[in-house]
Order: sequence, then structure tokens, then C-alpha cells
Amino acid sequence: MSGQPNPHKLNWDIFNDYDWLCGKDKPDSITPWSERDILCLYEKLLENSLVSLFDNRSSWNTRKEIYSWVINESDKNPFSFNNCCTFTGLEHDVIRDFVILKFKPHLLSQLH
Repeated sequence: MSGQPNPHKLNWDIFNDYDWLCGKDKPDSITPWSERDILCLYEKLLENSLVSLFDNRSSWNTRKEIYSWVINESDKNPFSFNNCCTFTGLEHDVIRDFVILKFKPHLLSQLH
């Protein structure tokens, strides 16, 4: 890839944009993250996690990990489920209740 990537694009390519994302295009520098970049990261983390949770092609361990992330109401991590929902304008309690309702049968079937 020639030139600098567009910092406002929504779909980064980890292979082609790695140097720019990690600040390696400027030695000893910190990659500037805009508020929009961080909000995009919250949105993508939430979206990809929920898609993977209900995708039967995802490993059972991955799905359990995501489910635990969703139901953990006391997580203080900057990228907790609650924060991802809040910063993307979604009600975490509504999404959590939906996930529990839809995923619980899958969880119970795996316990038998």
C-alpha cells in the first residue's frame, strides 16, 4: 500500500495499515487516536462480539467468553460491554436482556 492510509476510514486492514495503526511510520511516536477512531473501535468490538456469539461457526469457548463479557455488569475495563454500549448510544441493559434470553437455551443445551 503506498502513501498514508485515510485515518477516517471505517475498515482498516491489519496487514496493510499495521505500521500506521501502531505508529511505526514515525519512529518513537504515538499513534494519534481521534474520538471518532475510538468510537469506531467500540462499535466494531460490540458488533463483532454479538455476531460471533450467535454464530455456530464460532468455537464454544469463544461464545462462552463473549457471553461472560456481556453479562458482567461490574466490569471496569474501558472496553467492557457496558462501555461499548454506552459509547455507541445503546442501552446495555436492553441488549444484555436480549442476549440472555436468546443465548440461554444454547448455554443450557451445552451443559447436558
